[in-house]
Amino acid sequence: MVFTIDFEEDTDKSTNDSVLHIWDSYKETRPVFRKTNDLFGVEPASDKLIEAVRKKGRVVDIVKPGTDDYKYMELHGWEANCGGENLTHILVRENPSKAALLEEFLHGTQAKIGIIKKFAVKYGGDGQAAMLEAEKHVKQFMIKHKNLLKLYPEDVEILEKLYELECDRLNAVLQRRFK
Repeated sequence: MVFTIDFEEDTDKSTNDSVLHIWDSYKETRPVFRKTNDLFGVEPASDKLIEAVRKKGRVVDIVKPGTDDYKYMELHGWEANCGGENLTHILVRENPSKAALLEEFLHGTQAKIGIIKKFAVKYGGDGQAAMLEAEKHVKQFMIKHKNLLKLYPEDVEILEKLYELECDRLNAVLQRRFK
């Protein structure tokens, strides 16, 4: 099943609403592919980094075991997740990795500069395809700029694996779409 979104390039909807609806349709249809921590980041995010992300306008909530947010993240196998208006609300597990925090921060940046909207237009409003493309894009960016981001080699390897998984998932969505 492919979820579509009524989305036109020249819409009266605010960018915030459009991005939020695209992201929500995607996250609710994401298949779970991480049930263990084997694809979680290695280098921990420092308190200084978490504070810097907050100073850039993001809300960073560290979810605790037993909470609904924790159960939600466990259900999907996520280390971190972002949502809310313009993807500025970031949820992370306790002791989050630097790579996971940066990835979620960058999704908010993608929303802010219109990349997610561009992908939605590219895929005709298909929110799942647009967000898979955004996932690929952010991972590709992080891999390309690994030195700038000062990522551990192990985290780059994990990002490369996740990038391949996102490519496979996008290809599967597009194959179903064009059948």
